[in-house]
Amino acid sequence: MKLANFLMGKEEDPVTSTLLKSNDLKGIAEYIKSGACKKIAILAGAGISVSAGIPDFRSSDGFYNTLNTKDFPMLTDEQVKVLEDDPEYIFTIDLFRQNPSVYLHARKEFLLSGFKYKPTLTHWFFKLLEDKGLLKRFYSTNIDGLDVATNINKDILIHVHGTCGNAV
Repeated sequence: MKLANFLMGKEEDPVTSTLLKSNDLKGIAEYIKSGACKKIAILAGAGISVSAGIPDFRSSDGFYNTLNTKDFPMLTDEQVKVLEDDPEYIFTIDLFRQNPSVYLHARKEFLLSGFKYKPTLTHWFFKLLEDKGLLKRFYSTNIDGLDVATNINKDILIHVHGTCGNAV
């Protein structure tokens, strides 16, 4: 009931008011260090890999907004029209089935980068949480595999969109 009242604006946040001293990074850190925190679940996306040099997809200078169809001579005229209207089309299963070379061309820098990209401090922090027995589930929307590079337990890590390592 407390959560329902909070969502309706009738009460303060039940998590902040009962567990955290403050509703910020410092409050979360203090709660984890206190020993009262026993289970952590994480949902993470592209933001944790940007500092590794991997561009995100949706920002103003991200992959979709900088996509140039002229860089893809293998596209048909119809595919170019669809892609210009919807840049996300480049990663659809329909386009991949029609012309897998488009996907491979779009991802070639990443796929051929070898070990150019390294896990960030955030990735290693998540691994530390696992090593301390606190991380129970890690849902990642990233396909870059940097979370895997930390050797995080595969039973904890759920790749929402798969990874390049498993798809290629």
